[in-house]
Amino acid sequence: MIAGLLGADAVALARLAAQASALPPLQGRDLFDLWIGLGTGGADPRRIVEAFREYLKAESASVTREDCERNLAEKVTSRAFGEDLRPLLAPTAKHDVEADAQVVSDRLLTLL
Repeated sequence: MIAGLLGADAVALARLAAQASALPPLQGRDLFDLWIGLGTGGADPRRIVEAFREYLKAESASVTREDCERNLAEKVTSRAFGEDLRPLLAPTAKHDVEADAQVVSDRLLTLL
């Protein structure tokens, strides 16, 4: 139902957004996917938030913006958090977990 209303891409990103909240486990690659979707992927943050809310409703879950921000901030400080993505990137690829988190926070979490 949600996919029909918002598109499969928005639903996939909403599920990642759920992982970025208090619903574990968020991994560095999940943050990277959100960053790509919001940055170069052309994802609409409002549609992601709408799908996220529908996802939480379907799961009978409740998460606040503050929960999401706190969870992301805690994970970003963990070295292991970003390391799961390293083997998936080309050796020359640059990846900045803190910068990715800032984009996700600015473009997505502020809409919660």
